[in-house]
Amino acid sequence: MTKTTLKNPRRKQAAKPQPSLADVLPIGPNNFYRMSDGPRFFGYKLSQLDIKIRQGLIPAPVMLSDNGRAVGWLGQTILDWQASRVAKLAKHMRDAVAS
Repeated sequence: MTKTTLKNPRRKQAAKPQPSLADVLPIGPNNFYRMSDGPRFFGYKLSQLDIKIRQGLIPAPVMLSDNGRAVGWLGQTILDWQASRVAKLAKHMRDAVAS
């Protein structure tokens, strides 16, 4: 005799998280983005992001409040950093094709 598994009809399915507006809208050059948004824009977890900032590989965030607890980046700073990464990749690709 085979054992069958019955699904509990009363068991709720886990709800899928809805994306926030910040997840679907493009980066606004005049908007500020908090440190917690950094992983989404720079591609590193917060701990690695902190190391990259100290190494000077990612622009340092600015203070968004007088007491310094809230820090983040201006959207244009993020866009400039991303453009520099794309330019570096394009140069690398050109050099690879030329050789």
